[in-house]
Amino acid sequence: MNTAGSGLDGMANHFTNRYKKKIGKAGYLAGSIKAILVNHAAGLQITVDGVTSTDRYLMVTACNGQREGGSFRVAPDASPDDGLIDLLLIRPMATPALLLALPLFLTLGSESLINRERYSCKKVGLKWEEPMFIHIDGEYSEKKIQAVTIEMVESALQVIA
Repeated sequence: MNTAGSGLDGMANHFTNRYKKKIGKAGYLAGSIKAILVNHAAGLQITVDGVTSTDRYLMVTACNGQREGGSFRVAPDASPDDGLIDLLLIRPMATPALLLALPLFLTLGSESLINRERYSCKKVGLKWEEPMFIHIDGEYSEKKIQAVTIEMVESALQVIA
């Protein structure tokens, strides 16, 4: 897994998959803008390496790699061989602020966002107060999820170079 996300990026992926069939690569931008316009913060119980908290978030993305959707630098410090999940959480933001943040996110990465939290962990559990779209490496289904656990399992995949 490179990235798995729910909330804003799960919804953006949902719309992107619809739009890119019609308008090609422009579908990525159209999907992101549509998600910003219709998405909202939702309550989330999150457990990071056994420590549980509850708050409202727009987006939660677990990363093993640095980029998502080809262009979004979600986790600039992520390394696929460090055995850790880099977790990005985006707190609630007003729609105009999100629209202004989109080009910054594309050019400067998630470090440009002020309403963010980061964690490095081995295991994360998410329990949303309502079902949310999710993507895993840009793949998704029409089904929404309400709870998921993501765990780094050492040596689970043998890669031959």
